[in-house]
Amino acid sequence: MESSATVDSSVAVVVPKRLFPRAVDRNRLKRLMREAFRTHKYQFPDEHASGLQMQMCWIYVGKELTDFESVCQTVIQLYQKLQKVL
Repeated sequence: MESSATVDSSVAVVVPKRLFPRAVDRNRLKRLMREAFRTHKYQFPDEHASGLQMQMCWIYVGKELTDFESVCQTVIQLYQKLQKVL
């Protein structure tokens, strides 16, 4: 049975405890990644027009803390690569 409600693309964010033992650091990185997704979501292809719904899981693999600008640049690069594929 199909639902008539629309579902937008979603993202799950993971920051490994092994790389960042302090919860404060893990939560900060997760917050930055979620905010970057939210602010650049408009660049992603329209789910309603294409009929695609994306569910993504982003895993932070860096070994040091980063700033919001570099996370945003990475998200923009990801969207550009995904647009080429779609």
